[in-house]
Amino acid sequence: MSPSPRDRTLGALIVAAGVLFQGLWLGRAASLLSVALVIAYAVWMAGGWTLAGSSLHTTYAVALAIFVVHACEEYLTGFQRRMPALVGATWTDSQFLVFNATWLAAFVLAGWGLYRRHPISVLIALFLALGGGIGNGIAHLALVAVRGRYFPGAWTAPLCLMAGAWLLRQLFVIRTTT
Repeated sequence: MSPSPRDRTLGALIVAAGVLFQGLWLGRAASLLSVALVIAYAVWMAGGWTLAGSSLHTTYAVALAIFVVHACEEYLTGFQRRMPALVGATWTDSQFLVFNATWLAAFVLAGWGLYRRHPISVLIALFLALGGGIGNGIAHLALVAVRGRYFPGAWTAPLCLMAGAWLLRQLFVIRTTT
């Protein structure tokens, strides 16, 4: 599929709002997530995705559950203090919780949209796959490799990576007729 002109405009507004929210709420420490959101938009605009994957809804639900478990691990192990410190910034616990709750709400709404087969929901699903899954998983594992020890969020990072890759695959399943 490919987004309609109306959906393209709405998608661009969603991306702009997301980038603005992330930048104003968490600052430059969230820059890579904004890059992932822009990449998700470019992939979404290119089309080729489908809403017809037979296990898309199950995969999305699992990815969403992993997002929640991962955010809990991050919070409980102090990610909200350690990550921004890498770029000389600080976050409060409240900032971190509101940020994740906001994206969780967007992801839940997108899940409903996937069920209803709304193309705009694929944009948010792509962000979950690329930013919340693949990018997040790789970033946490890279921080462990660079630091040579555990970094908050690393235990569930492989799950994020796998869920993101699987969700991406489900969004681009090509159906053939025989």
